[in-house]
Amino acid sequence: MKVTAVVVTYNRIKLLEECVAALLNQDYENMDILLVDNYSTDGTREYMQEILQKHKNKIHTLFLEENIGGAGGFHEGMKYAMKNNPDWLWLMDDDTIPEKDACTELCKAVQLIDGKIGFLSSNVYGMKNECMNTPRMKISQKGENGYADWNVHLEESLVKVNSATFCSCFVSAEAVRTVGLPIKEYFIWGDDTEYTLRLSKYYGQGWLVGKSKVLHKRENGQSLSIKKEDNPNRINVYYYYTRNYLINLKLYYYGYLGALIKTFHFNLIMLQILFGKSRYKGRKIAVLFKGIFAFWFGRYDKKATAKRMNIINSKLKQ
Repeated sequence: MKVTAVVVTYNRIKLLEECVAALLNQDYENMDILLVDNYSTDGTREYMQEILQKHKNKIHTLFLEENIGGAGGFHEGMKYAMKNNPDWLWLMDDDTIPEKDACTELCKAVQLIDGKIGFLSSNVYGMKNECMNTPRMKISQKGENGYADWNVHLEESLVKVNSATFCSCFVSAEAVRTVGLPIKEYFIWGDDTEYTLRLSKYYGQGWLVGKSKVLHKRENGQSLSIKKEDNPNRINVYYYYTRNYLINLKLYYYGYLGALIKTFHFNLIMLQILFGKSRYKGRKIAVLFKGIFAFWFGRYDKKATAKRMNIINSKLKQ
């Protein structure tokens, strides 16, 4: 199987260097690497040009003309990678450091699983060896006898899941051709959840591959929480988290009812911020309100979210 690793980066040259070194050290040989730069200004482009000269047959580069976020980076990167006809795309951010056999274990899992594979997700751990980016199961999913069957391949360290992040996500080229590309208008946060949910629903089962391990080298290993966020530079990004979370609920979980329930939860969070010990209270509440308003009053590109279905519907009619 021919694998293309798609790495999206923005202004994190040191992490990118570690990620690239780990990819070049993989024991799976039939793999090339596409580095997608989201218009970095920290020397990343110069580093990418330098590494390209050293590994012309192994590394490819794509330089974007503006920062279009992680969602846009993966959209453009996957589209570019598909031109070289890979069998599988291996998606990751620049702070993902895969262990030497991570790709090999993903490829082994492909051979073990019967039926269409929506995606494979690696087993992600943080800098303190804590669990991170854990894929989610579909709680209602059951086998023919009525029991949950998430453990059908547990002896091979495989578990059924239906959504994951792009922190080492393995997707077949055929799946991409069937369901299309990530929604670049999401910009950041939630684009990977939408895409893996789309793969699970319209292409095939998703799986967590326990033997494929990667380090997510993020300093704050906590799950996203605007209440606990202490980095003022990240607060505004929670606008996308809030808006995209509601969009995904509408698309895949109980429609507007699911989004309404989550809206009440976001309002509760605003009250907790207001009366709690959270820092930057005004900014956080404003960002949450902005994200909720954008969803309910359609201040986002609805055509882009609807467009994701065009390729799927055309495939279903064939």
